[in-house]
Amino acid sequence: MSPNRFVSKDSIAIFTFPLPSPTNYALLANLVTILSHVYARVIVITGGLIKHIHEVIDEIAHSNNVYIYDIGLKLPLRDYKSPLIVKVFTYVKIQVKFLFAALKFRSEFETALFFIGIPHMFFILLILRLLKKKIVVY
Repeated sequence: MSPNRFVSKDSIAIFTFPLPSPTNYALLANLVTILSHVYARVIVITGGLIKHIHEVIDEIAHSNNVYIYDIGLKLPLRDYKSPLIVKVFTYVKIQVKFLFAALKFRSEFETALFFIGIPHMFFILLILRLLKKKIVVY
């Protein structure tokens, strides 16, 4: 095992559904800061955080060993007038990308914490439970 490799027991993955609210990113940054002092590594799996990283960089800057995996998508704003088919297609793409991320990082963590948008991630929660991961719903 290389010295930079983390043990999965000492890592936690935070799954946050990419809802279109900047407040969610501030809450996520505070949670990441707290958990980074408890776990050796924190893996954040969400969407749209990279676009808002300048707003929450102060909170995350004090965190150690944080890995952010941004799926690159988020739901459109409610005020945004877009066709229903576009909203449905975006939702399905988000689900597929979350599934891909969960399977990609499954060996990197033992505990998964679901933070914002939990009802939208039920399928991912079920898959991780079948993979015998510890699940925390917050």
